[in-house]
Amino acid sequence: EHVHYAYDLEWQNLLSVWRGGYLDASGIWHQRGGIQQVVPLGAALELGSGPSLAVLESAHDDWPNPEAAARKAAGEDFISDDNGSGPPTALINLPSPLTSQGYTLAPNGQPTFHFTAYGIAVEDRWNVSPEHDGLVRTLTFTQPLPRDDLYLLLAKESHISAQSGYYILGDRKAYLDWPADSNLIPEIHADGADQELRVRLPAGTQSITYRLIW
Repeated sequence: EHVHYAYDLEWQNLLSVWRGGYLDASGIWHQRGGIQQVVPLGAALELGSGPSLAVLESAHDDWPNPEAAARKAAGEDFISDDNGSGPPTALINLPSPLTSQGYTLAPNGQPTFHFTAYGIAVEDRWNVSPEHDGLVRTLTFTQPLPRDDLYLLLAKESHISAQSGYYILGDRKAYLDWPADSNLIPEIHADGADQELRVRLPAGTQSITYRLIW
């Protein structure tokens, strides 16, 4: 469909999206693969990282930042691996309430990612939108949500503004289209110099769907 994305199997979130060609993987093998990188064949929109779901005591709590917590806990021991080509040791196998269970493929090849969040089984599907202008996400709990304190992080940008039925991310670099018939209302929260778009998922929630356009 010429719409592509990179998905973070550690925190169950999108890392980047782009349209056009897929990947230039020559960095893996060219001249003995010294770079070990693949490059999107299109203008990639970086979306950040971190957990997509979190349990919060209050809607105003800070969103969990496992990397920052690991850096603080490690202190002077926060060092890179021996040859400097991998992540700092403090960032390897961070404890997480989100656990990947792999993925399954639909007949058209598009994947559904499976994971558990705080012991709750979740299915995460990103399909190409009918207009080919972005992705439609459907997040489904395999049983009605049994708790009332789970939040979903929809976006994090330098600036987020609400319009009628959608949200502008950054300097109009992307749009988040929210369904008009949804009884869930996302909220914008300040996070230092950035802003976060979150939505609380009340007990009994079975699924949530929205569209990311860029």
